[in-house]
Amino acid sequence: MRDRHSFSDLWRGASQVGVLGSGVREERDSLRLNEVMVPQGFGSETRLALVGGGLMWGTLVLVRERGRPPSSSSTAPTAFAPRPRTAPTALAH
Repeated sequence: MRDRHSFSDLWRGASQVGVLGSGVREERDSLRLNEVMVPQGFGSETRLALVGGGLMWGTLVLVRERGRPPSSSSTAPTAFAPRPRTAPTALAH
């Protein structure tokens, strides 16, 4: 059985952000949520596929402890939306 929000699905999908643990019905049978995350004290997970030029160059997984409000699928994309690139600043020593 495939779990929700595999990195390959995020890479190819319309959104590169997936939230697990938000309470939607499709999560009830999630092995990752029920057998890995919850026993370790985590209640939700936000996954990001870092994609540029059609290639996935990295991934990011953010977890929240149980009892804290999870990210939602409607707010997660805006929280991790690309920001305009700014010129690097010199580090002061």
